[in-house]
Amino acid sequence: MISKLSRLSDTHAQFLRFSIVGGLVALIYFSLFILLAPILQAFLANSIAYVLAVTFQYFAQSTWTFRRRARDAAQAVRFGLTMVAAYLFATVITTWIGPALDWPNYVVAGVVVVILPVTNFIMFKIFVFRKR
Repeated sequence: MISKLSRLSDTHAQFLRFSIVGGLVALIYFSLFILLAPILQAFLANSIAYVLAVTFQYFAQSTWTFRRRARDAAQAVRFGLTMVAAYLFATVITTWIGPALDWPNYVVAGVVVVILPVTNFIMFKIFVFRKR
């Protein structure tokens, strides 16, 4: 698979790498939230799942997907700002909208892991990991 990535255009390869990392991030978040939600309040389950998934995401997206150094302070701040916005969205879905609509936890987590990757790719490409 890695050899096939080298034959793709830079943009296509970047999107494919983003998708692979994103899938792993979604799996980490979804699994942790589903495991933690029955024993913790939704806010705390979401927070723990989100922080752990996002930590993995920063290192994988910066070094593999966008080929940037992970130790770039300005980039880390931009990433942090993007993730705070995404976290607020996930919190609203998991603690207010989902419960108000009586959605089961798997639907709530599913909504989060479908919408956030799309908005994250756009923000990563034009803001967080932009070329200088």
